[in-house]
Amino acid sequence: MSKFSKKPSFRETGLHSLITEFALPLTAVKDREYFPSGTAIVIGPFFAITAKHVFEDYWGRYHQKLLDSGKFEGSFSVQAVQIVQGNQGLLWNVNRIWLSPFTDIAFIQLTPGSALAVQHKWRCPRINLLPPPPGSRIVGFGYHSSKIKIEEDSETVTVEWHDVPTTTVGQVIEIHETRRDERRLKFPCFRTNARFDGGMSGGPVFNDDGELCGLICSSMSFPDDGGHHTSYATTLWPAMGTMIDMDRVGFEQGQEYPVLELAKLGHITAAGWESIILVRGEASEIKTVGLRKNMSRMG
Repeated sequence: MSKFSKKPSFRETGLHSLITEFALPLTAVKDREYFPSGTAIVIGPFFAITAKHVFEDYWGRYHQKLLDSGKFEGSFSVQAVQIVQGNQGLLWNVNRIWLSPFTDIAFIQLTPGSALAVQHKWRCPRINLLPPPPGSRIVGFGYHSSKIKIEEDSETVTVEWHDVPTTTVGQVIEIHETRRDERRLKFPCFRTNARFDGGMSGGPVFNDDGELCGLICSSMSFPDDGGHHTSYATTLWPAMGTMIDMDRVGFEQGQEYPVLELAKLGHITAAGWESIILVRGEASEIKTVGLRKNMSRMG
């Protein structure tokens, strides 16, 4: 049983909080026009995870067509900001994306966009790939109400990024083991009474042991008559079947492999990977991702 309250809360979190080193606000940029939306969470050096629909929204805004995985070659760029030691802002560029075909998750590769970023020493959260049990406490985090202001003079361009970093607390109400429905949330997820606001999509959800166990995905626009929120977080395990080709020790350059291999080899610290089954097709592609039910915490 949790020693902390499960009562839902939604509070602004100062930039001095340690979470801002791991959870990064995202923005699309084109012709010095910024469109801030979404949150990512670092899970390894130069490697982060976010909601797939955040990048699909960016792409639809600028290209009006479907987005493919791989090298980022749009007519716009995507950047993230990391706050360390409460007052140092590190700028990161997103130069690779890998979209999961199994769930609302995208993996992104970060490259330094500032001198401070080049010198950064990575720390990463612990992950649990299995969903938290019903009735347990969860804590989410994300950036909402983001605005970016640009000021220029003859010599400099100043970019002011304003948002509201927020911590949200709630309880797991229901686990959807395969999907919530056939149209919108057609992937494993869990329902919570924590409040999720727009812009927080892709932000981390932690279980009561402090492990990353999901990503902020969706929420009803308004609470019900009793003031209760209905929100959804994406479960992490299906994304382990996503094929990526990020350079890592133990893999040949350019080699494609499922993200699950990063967990097996310890490149990401993820509990529960032993429960995951990857089913391959005739061409060795990953066709489905499953769970060994006797090893899962579901139900």
